[in-house]
Amino acid sequence: MNERTLNEFASYYKRLIRVERYLKDLIYEKYTNTYKNKTYTILYNVYFEKLRYFTNKNDKTFKDIYKQNNKTDDEKLSTSIDKMYISEVLGFFSHRIFLKDITRKNFFDVHVNTGKNEFRKIAKALKDFRNCICHYDTKQFFIEKAVFVKALVFFEKLVNCKYRFTTGSLETIGDKPTITSILKYIYQTNPEYFDDDRVLVNVFDDIARLIDFRTDDLPQYKSIIRQKFKTEGKS
Repeated sequence: MNERTLNEFASYYKRLIRVERYLKDLIYEKYTNTYKNKTYTILYNVYFEKLRYFTNKNDKTFKDIYKQNNKTDDEKLSTSIDKMYISEVLGFFSHRIFLKDITRKNFFDVHVNTGKNEFRKIAKALKDFRNCICHYDTKQFFIEKAVFVKALVFFEKLVNCKYRFTTGSLETIGDKPTITSILKYIYQTNPEYFDDDRVLVNVFDDIARLIDFRTDDLPQYKSIIRQKFKTEGKS
């Protein structure tokens, strides 16, 4: 695998992991808000207990968590959600426990029907994207890249991810990208990222990798923040 593709994989994988974490946090937050101390019992009996049963009957992950007497139900819930694969997280939203539950109505900030085939196709594309990166499948990546990235951006918007950005206009940065040119692009397209230094440097690194910065050539964060103030002053 050449370095350009490796950098693309690194950038997209970080964004995929963020989406996965946001979705897991939402499951925990929304269901806990609805069912309080009954949340773990409800989710375990309807979902966790049978999770992976049809794909791997020898996997006792969720049953072992259930049997841990030294943990509270809240700790078991948090651990169980953390142990879910991204395919299981995405599948959750088309599962009957979610489709028929009152939590569903106020789960996402925007309306989305997770029972529709269109949603399932997008969810499958995101899952395939992650598998593609994890298995270094460059052939599938280049064939389905447009579909993959579209699915990623869809979910980033769905969970209101702070780090989302599109790749279509990155060519405006130019052939010889600098700290200044990348920051100007970010400021022109997503000025809200300048409100949070942590968000800004994360997005900067993602974009830099996508436009051929070597990982070991990425600028120090203090250099990015110094240039940030100059960019704001000139814009």
